[in-house]
Amino acid sequence: MAYQDGMKTDRLAQQMIKQVTEDTTLDPKDTRVAAAIPAQGSITITLPSVAEAFGRGPYFIRVDTDGGGTSVVVQDSDETPDNYQSDALTAVGDRVCLVSDSQQWYELFEKST
Repeated sequence: MAYQDGMKTDRLAQQMIKQVTEDTTLDPKDTRVAAAIPAQGSITITLPSVAEAFGRGPYFIRVDTDGGGTSVVVQDSDETPDNYQSDALTAVGDRVCLVSDSQQWYELFEKST
């Protein structure tokens, strides 16, 4: 892994990986996210709007650090009729992959323990 502008770069995929350590709303460009379970409690990652995310490819969010707290939760911005919220991601390696069709979020897969 290399660093560029404070973000990890996965050299194989040549994709920027956004590091998340606190409640965060993703920008549409943040399609690769590595999250840290905090020392206490949980963090929430809010997805960008479905319209802005459409056509940007799947969004991959994974837990890569366990600080000893509870979990990471991924949710939409409450703009769709079928609001999306992941199961709690509670361990290193837990992950979710999502895609937008411009109307709502669809979960392609989720692995949580």
